[in-house]
Amino acid sequence: SGIDPQTIPTDDPEVMRIFAGPEVLGVTQEQIYSKTGTLGIPEFGTRFVRGMLEETHPTTFAELLQISGLSHGTDVWLGNAEELIRRGDATLAEVIGCRDDIMVYLIHAGLDSGMAFKIMETVRKGQWNKIPDELR
Repeated sequence: SGIDPQTIPTDDPEVMRIFAGPEVLGVTQEQIYSKTGTLGIPEFGTRFVRGMLEETHPTTFAELLQISGLSHGTDVWLGNAEELIRRGDATLAEVIGCRDDIMVYLIHAGLDSGMAFKIMETVRKGQWNKIPDELR
């Protein structure tokens, strides 16, 4: 296209409207059988992710990154972040969207970066629940 990707704003309101509905594209929900305008956008066009968009209503680029992280992995969204958001216990911006969020959260809470990394890796490998409570 000849367009420099660095010149594309990540907060363009018209682009963000695509994630809320197809009307900005000049089509209706009935015409494309979708409540979002993301059918042709990789990673955001699946039925699963479109459902996440409908439930969370992201309004920022950072929240779209959260959606991307939450849509991958076992029990990341379903029965986990989805429930926290539904109950009002957390917002989309507050849930852990990827493993790096675990490490960053722990470091900001005052934990040594090396220990935070080890904990993140333990969680990533699915081994956290195998650690006895007294060692956590």
